Formats: sequence, C-alpha cells, structure tokens
Amino acid sequence: MNNVKIKDSIRNTRLAHDYEEICNISKAGDILSFCVLKGEIPYVEAYEVTIQINSIISVKPEYRHEHTVLIELHSDYPINAPKVMCLTKPFPFHPNWYASGLWDYGWFVREEGLGSFLVRLMRSLQFDPLFVDLTSVSNREAAVWYEKNKNNGLFPCDKQTLPTSQLLKKITTNIVEERSVFNSTIRNIRLQNDYTNICNMVDSDNRISFKIIEGCVPRVETYEFRFIIKSIVGSEPTYRTEHRIRIALPSGYPAYETPSVICLTKPYPFHPNWCNDGTWCGIHGIRHQMGLGDYLIRIIHTLRFDPYYTDLGDGANPIAKEWWLLHKDKGIFPCDV
Repeated sequence: MNNVKIKDSIRNTRLAHDYEEICNISKAGDILSFCVLKGEIPYVEAYEVTIQINSIISVKPEYRHEHTVLIELHSDYPINAPKVMCLTKPFPFHPNWYASGLWDYGWFVREEGLGSFLVRLMRSLQFDPLFVDLTSVSNREAAVWYEKNKNNGLFPCDKQTLPTSQLLKKITTNIVEERSVFNSTIRNIRLQNDYTNICNMVDSDNRISFKIIEGCVPRVETYEFRFIIKSIVGSEPTYRTEHRIRIALPSGYPAYETPSVICLTKPYPFHPNWCNDGTWCGIHGIRHQMGLGDYLIRIIHTLRFDPYYTDLGDGANPIAKEWWLLHKDKGIFPCDV
C-alpha cells in the first residue's frame, strides 16, 4: 500500500509540473494552445493541444498551419511515454508519423518533461532534419519521399523559433529542481555503464585507448580517445592513422543533449560529417538511449569513411562533400578495413 501511495505521489507531482510547463509554453507565444480533457488541474491526464506550425501533409507537397493532437498520459506515465495522436486530417506526411496519425516519438526517458516532449513533437512537424529519423521509419512512403527531396530546400518547412531546453529550464525552475535528483541518478547510471562499455571496447581492440579528462571513475564526463585508424585528412587524398578525439558528456546527457565530439589532431578528417573546426556532426539517426559505445562505433565508421555512415544531407563540410561525390565510385571508401 505504501508503495502505491509513493507511486501516486510521484506521478501527481510530475503531472502538476507538466501542467505548469505546458502553461508556460502556451504563454510564451501563439504557437501552442490547449484544453484539458481528463483529470483535475493540475493533475491533468489528457490534453487536446493545438499547434500553429507550417507542416507537410501530402507528397505534392501540401501544407497546413494548424494541427490538433491528443496527448494522453496513461497510468504508467512517466515510466512510459505519452501517447500522441493527430486529430486533424490529413495527418502529417512524415517518416515518423504513422498513416493512422500516431506520432512515433522514437525515444523517451523518464526525466523528460511534457514541455520538452512537445518541443520535439513540434520540431518533427517542422520537418527539422535533426528530428527526422530514417533509421526507424513509421511511414515508408513518406520516408522515400523525404529521402528523395531532403536536399531540395524544403526542410525545415517552418522556421519559427521554438522553446529550447534552456528556456524551458528558465521558465520552469521548480520542475528542474524537482527532477534534479532523478536526473542525477539516471545520468550517473549512464556514465557508469558508458565507462564499463568503453573499457570493454578497449580490451577487445588495441587500436582504441583513452584517458580521463574530467570526472572520476566510473562517472567520467570527458574522455580523450586515441584511435589507430587509417583516415583521409586531405583531398589528394592524404592519409593519417592516428587521431586524438575529445568527447565531452554535457550536463543534459543523456536526457536532452548529445555528446560533444571534437578532433584534436590536425589536419582534421576531410569528411562530409566533420566540420572545418574538427567538430563531428554525424549525429543524424542518433537516439538518446544510445550509449557512448554506440557513439564511438559511429565515429570510427566515419573515420573509416564507411559510405553507410556518411550523411550527405547535413552540410557540415561542403568541400569534403563535393570531393566525396567525385570519388565515391573510385574504390577509395572505406579507407580502413
């Protein structure tokens, strides 16, 4: 009985803070309005939310500016994610929206509040390329169409500024305070798991080594890695086999921020997904439940110039992209086996 009471107390606290967060977003501008469908304020369990965002609803493409969605917070929330169903037809013609109108949110962590969840939903309606996941497709026809048109200047189809994680934290400080202990626990568990996985990778591959820059074992927050991988660093092409890369895990990791990755060894990789300042931009398709080991695998594949891990749509290094397109059929890639 006590466990049930504690569970209900935690849920009610979360529902109340979620209600405050959605109220703050609605007050911040005209982009969102809502009405309560179920529950007593502030313990709301279902919302009807109207969003003013220009989004694509057909292959032509056709656009619509107003969308009404049903958001249900079932009894297992926040252990499990809210359920989101679009009520306005036709439904969004998006790779991550089912033909039935159900939104495929991709990932969910318990510390993510309803405000941040709604911002992700709105960014998907904007067709923000960072929030289009082609590795987990819910509408195949829309995915094929998106892939065909992703470089035609259609996306994002709405450029309104949305609340950021930082803004949500500023306007709902009490929510952040309430979650701080929970966030810290989840973060520490992830950091420990990451450290274990990294150590296992090093033990199994003598081409990877690391040192700790910030944090204490096993809760490491910044690593410096040394990779022995043949990679291209110039257009001739010029090759290098040793790379030092620093990976920092920001305070919002893993809930709403991704690792920061920068190459310390010059010249930097001459790759479409490595910026001219050495920053790695290969984050497309990444889900927040991915551990640091998954990130390392992706980084290694881009250093190898593996075509499967080369995203020509993000525009991080236009010169390297143009060079890649000229040489992709010449047997150069991957440059390390």
